[in-house]
Amino acid sequence: MLTGNAYAKINLYLDTLSRGEQYTEIRTIFAEIDLHDVLRVERNRSGEVGFGCDDKQLQTEENLVCRVAKYLQDRFEVSWGVDIFLQKNIPVAAGLGGGSSDAAKILTMLNDEWDLDLSFDEQNEIASLFGSDINFFLHGGTCIGTGRGEKISKIDLVVNDKILLINPNVPISSREAYQAVENFEATENFDKFINSADTKFCYNALQAGVERLYPIIKESVNGLLDSGATSAILSGSGATIIGFFDDMSSLSLANNYFKKKNFWTSITKIGRSET
Repeated sequence: MLTGNAYAKINLYLDTLSRGEQYTEIRTIFAEIDLHDVLRVERNRSGEVGFGCDDKQLQTEENLVCRVAKYLQDRFEVSWGVDIFLQKNIPVAAGLGGGSSDAAKILTMLNDEWDLDLSFDEQNEIASLFGSDINFFLHGGTCIGTGRGEKISKIDLVVNDKILLINPNVPISSREAYQAVENFEATENFDKFINSADTKFCYNALQAGVERLYPIIKESVNGLLDSGATSAILSGSGATIIGFFDDMSSLSLANNYFKKKNFWTSITKIGRSET
């Protein structure tokens, strides 16, 4: 049996540059964090792809994990079957890329399990067929993403590692978040952030539109700042909000405060905690 961790991401920066017919062109900074789902893969003799998940709502053939697995099996005419189990820890429709990370991880795990010998470029080509963020998760670390987010380049950026994620349990689709965007100009803060790694320069062009649609997002951002966060920003399309703190004491107090409000919360850091 193979076991692998599928790590979440946050967006430290996101510019919307133009809106096309098929997609919105963006410039973003992805950062992998230590919050992760867990995937288990075991070969079987049935020739079928079996898929299970501890969240029964996600246990469907439309799950990206199942779709990627069946695509690989069909494209490369694999006779062996596999049983896949997904343990979900990353909230769904939360701007943390959980589904994309799961898809990237099952791609790399089945490349090993089925001895497909796919090159990194071939894995990226397959990843781009299923979504915009999946390519980032093949790279990991901290990266700039352009185009739809699928064009990835690694950067060396060390950012505040005292992070509290909060989510008011409002699922927000990427489609509605991008449709609410009104600003399509790059900001000057991008270079300032790259050069300084100061989170006060973090920016998300989706945030203003999401706050108009969901006032609780703006209330939550302000709540983090009132609780001692030095800065706070929506991650991706939300509804997860990132709070950056200078000390663990303030972070812990804020975590307890939002837990009492029945928010989903997670104390995390940029980078992986491999087990």
